[in-house]
Amino acid sequence: MTRCSMKQMFCFLVGMLLSLTLSAEKTQDFVAQLMSDLEEQYGVDNNDEYGCVTVSPSMMEKMLKMLQSKDAKNDEQIQRILPHVKSMRIFSATKHIDRYNTAATKLLNKNAKSYRPFKASAEKNMDPCVWVRRSGNKVIEMIVLNRKENENFQVINITGDMSKSFVNELLKM
Repeated sequence: MTRCSMKQMFCFLVGMLLSLTLSAEKTQDFVAQLMSDLEEQYGVDNNDEYGCVTVSPSMMEKMLKMLQSKDAKNDEQIQRILPHVKSMRIFSATKHIDRYNTAATKLLNKNAKSYRPFKASAEKNMDPCVWVRRSGNKVIEMIVLNRKENENFQVINITGDMSKSFVNELLKM
């Protein structure tokens, strides 16, 4: 290669790496976005007000094996679920429940083009509690908002390659 084409190739590769990095940052999961917003808005990060736990697929498999009973049906369910789940994050708060519930709901509404309601809460005056992000016909992210009055607030964020029927099955568990 000539010297000029080496420079062009180098510039091209740097440009591609930068675009990949920027697109990866842009597609954070919901809990990562929520925690970033909370830090910006309230100046709080993962502290005694809330916590976040991330569970990788290999850790989920280990935990499920520990909890698994001798029941063959349970084993079948676990084997059907694991291949579809990439990761799971659980955000939980026991203080300022309304603040975090409002922040999560606002973030979902702000990103309405990406996140859509999947299932409404049983209480008619409550916002939908299950939201999904799709890519084509596949659900690639599921967000469950779980608020228990005066107790706690949780966001369960599951990423993976899921179908609508799979999400319904997961919600039954």
